[in-house]
Amino acid sequence: MKFEEKLKKVFTDYVFENYIMECPEIALKYYHSLRVARVCRDLASEVGLNERKAYAVGLLHDIARFRQFTDYATFQDLNSFDHGQRAVDMLFEEGLIKPFDIPKNWYPAVYFSIKNHNKKEIDFDEIEKQCGVCSSEIISYSKLIRDADKIDIIFQLCSMPKLTNGSGSGYNKKCLKELLDKQSVTIKSDRSVLDVVFAQMGLLFNIYYKESFDKIDLDKFFESRIKFTQNKLNENDMKILETTIGKVRFLLEG
Repeated sequence: MKFEEKLKKVFTDYVFENYIMECPEIALKYYHSLRVARVCRDLASEVGLNERKAYAVGLLHDIARFRQFTDYATFQDLNSFDHGQRAVDMLFEEGLIKPFDIPKNWYPAVYFSIKNHNKKEIDFDEIEKQCGVCSSEIISYSKLIRDADKIDIIFQLCSMPKLTNGSGSGYNKKCLKELLDKQSVTIKSDRSVLDVVFAQMGLLFNIYYKESFDKIDLDKFFESRIKFTQNKLNENDMKILETTIGKVRFLLEG
């Protein structure tokens, strides 16, 4: 059995045996994980990283999401736990990584890439302190999984008729400022529709590899944000969204 096929089988057996696949949220994260693994593999081929190692990182990056939704009925880390940290705890402290038979010299890359995939920024200092001469390679995989995760999330957003659970008009000025400063947008539980869309557009920034950005259809993404919010936003908020899209496009293309 090929390496990728074995990893996929072990992963599938774990999910199917421990969680309810009939639950749409569980199924969503299962298929997301498979797609991200493939994106990681393909990107690794393009940027000169180990394809099998990249596939393993992509496949396992969200392994804590299944427990998160089962225990808390949410994917919001603020209302449950840090799913990147919990994933490495499950894999390396609880021993969940053992059945995957991943080479142990890959462990640092798998650990730090998964731990950092959902953070506002990669903790470069921790990686360099803990991994020494291997840190530059491990940072490359940390960048890879963050890019691949964003690519698939953006892909999903382009085709999902349901926007998110944001509600209400107006927006948080801090969210807009972070977006136009090319930062990840931080939103809390009390978020408006525009706040959520700003956070989604924030995914377009801080993409590390040119090859990653080439896989994103900007026109389709922006069109989808207009389409899926037209019945949720008042006239003024829609104008703000359209203006902001123009500014974001300029920042990306300028």
